[in-house]
Amino acid sequence: MNDFPSEFIFLIIIGVVSISINIAIFSLYFRKRGLRESYERVTKTNKTEDYKKFEIPALYKKDSLQLSFDKHVKQKQDFDKWKQTVISKFQEIHEIPTLSSIRTFPAEKIFTKKHENYVLTKYSTKAQDGDIIFFYELLPHKIKENNPALFIVPGSGNQGARDVIDVPSEFSKYYYQQGIGHKIANEGYIVYVIENRGWGERTIDAGTL
Repeated sequence: MNDFPSEFIFLIIIGVVSISINIAIFSLYFRKRGLRESYERVTKTNKTEDYKKFEIPALYKKDSLQLSFDKHVKQKQDFDKWKQTVISKFQEIHEIPTLSSIRTFPAEKIFTKKHENYVLTKYSTKAQDGDIIFFYELLPHKIKENNPALFIVPGSGNQGARDVIDVPSEFSKYYYQQGIGHKIANEGYIVYVIENRGWGERTIDAGTL
């Protein structure tokens, strides 16, 4: 035994144990199923007749693809009618009010500040639920015909719109949007920046614990 390394002897023992376990498992399987059934199960190929044909329940067939593009748009002039039908159905299902039923509130000017290349104006208005909305307009001094405009929604954080328009605040050291609105306005774009609900100047005061 000293002529064989201990690792080799260990591998032989593992192999013998593994073979013994497999023999025991197959013996139990053949004893339970029988040799004939076991052979048929091993050699049997998949046949379509072995499976019942899958039937889609009638519930899912009813009105399927009722508003599908292929079903309703056969010619170019059909598209607008189909699109409006889909939008109306979506609004109905999700209880989204139509534009004609939405209440609008006037915007109130809070302040105006002149910059080198644009005028910054802060406004406030109300949402449908009465919540106060703040937004900023950055209007270039020279407006061209069909002047490009950009609408910016700030990322999350207490920095909010002031970060975008590069206006100092108590959170200035956390600014990460690098005054992108200010920079774009300097390039001649009309820029609107709205304050997100719950962020920036619309932060919810949860009180103290």
